[in-house]
Amino acid sequence: GASVLWALLLGLACFAGYALRQGHAPRDVALMLWSGVRSVRNILIIFGLIGMLTAVWRASGTLPFIIHHTLQWVDPAYFILWVFLLCCLLSLLLGTAFGSVSTLGVIFMMLARSAGLDELATAGAIMSGIYVGDRCSPVSSSAALVCALTNTNIYANMRRMWTTSALPFALTCAGYLALSLSGPARLAAPDAAGQLDRFFILSGWTLLPAACIVVLSLFRADVKQAMFWSILAGGAVCLTVQGMEPGELFACLAFGYTPAPGAEILAGGGIRSMLQVAGIVLLSSSYSGIFDATDLLSGFGGLIRRLAERIGTFRAMTLASVPVSGISCNQTLATILTAQLCRPQAGHGDPPRKQRHPHSRADPVEHRRQPPLRHARRDDGLPPVCVVFVPCPAGERAAQRPRPRRARTRHLHLTVPPDGPGWSLRLEIPFGGS
Repeated sequence: GASVLWALLLGLACFAGYALRQGHAPRDVALMLWSGVRSVRNILIIFGLIGMLTAVWRASGTLPFIIHHTLQWVDPAYFILWVFLLCCLLSLLLGTAFGSVSTLGVIFMMLARSAGLDELATAGAIMSGIYVGDRCSPVSSSAALVCALTNTNIYANMRRMWTTSALPFALTCAGYLALSLSGPARLAAPDAAGQLDRFFILSGWTLLPAACIVVLSLFRADVKQAMFWSILAGGAVCLTVQGMEPGELFACLAFGYTPAPGAEILAGGGIRSMLQVAGIVLLSSSYSGIFDATDLLSGFGGLIRRLAERIGTFRAMTLASVPVSGISCNQTLATILTAQLCRPQAGHGDPPRKQRHPHSRADPVEHRRQPPLRHARRDDGLPPVCVVFVPCPAGERAAQRPRPRRARTRHLHLTVPPDGPGWSLRLEIPFGGS
């Protein structure tokens, strides 16, 4: 029953001791740990924002409004299908599986039990739905963690996930539709869901925080900015519509929302709710600095690379993730450890991000996914013709440039425009043997 943080602390002490035994100074070991932590600073900020976001959505009435009105859409004849779809919707807005299952999931289980429906099928639909948003929402902590570990863009990842999951999503809907055909004629909403308007003012203003997330995500705004504006809008709704005191609001953001008796299913959120997952990320990421400096995982990386050459990168990383998930029993820890084990394979062959020509006086230029240059081989062994554009100051003439040092190469300089600042075209043509 002990927290996984104690196991991670013990592992950190063991790895730090190994680094010291290898001859590294204590200061160097501390720098190794900091280099790993520094790589996940962004995700730690996002975790704090997610905690405040989930708390303020509860306190402002955004989450109660969604639950209160979406339950009216449920058609009893297709109950299991609606359970799946509405859990998908809520998890996409919240970005958290736990927050969705602890609110709407609990209500759906109450409805299934009171109507005598198959509780196992209902639980399966809930679990399927909540993990759609946990993986594909722009405010998901799991999705943000994967982006931080792989240096990818969350919106590009979402587009790929939705493209590849369209067929499985349609098949899942068809399966839950088949399970829903024997649904009851009517459903009675549980008291906790049907009387939410007693505890909150469920006006249209309560949807403002959710609208901020949706609109800014459609414009592909930075995730931290989208969550910040949603938190700001939610705080304004709490103060003006729900009548909260500023002290209550700050306590809610830090320690989570504490509802009135009768609405306990809405309790939760806050920065405190994210402390454990942030601690897991903090400790696990600190390992990577030691792994890089001591080559502790080089053997595993080589094994995964050889396996990837035989069966493909995706299959190799999948096989590596299965035992890691079974040992860690925690999706956050499993994600980080798998990334650390497979990093040599995942990063193999990545093109350099910056390139500078040796003869150019210009600043390095960022190149975006340009195809590698492919030069045809020549029978005489000479290098190919090289064309380079160089910034040319005003008044500089081609005749004023120094002569090339290499006798076997001829340089032709042209300045455009001739009498002003612009670009110089240098044409290098090799002569003679290699």
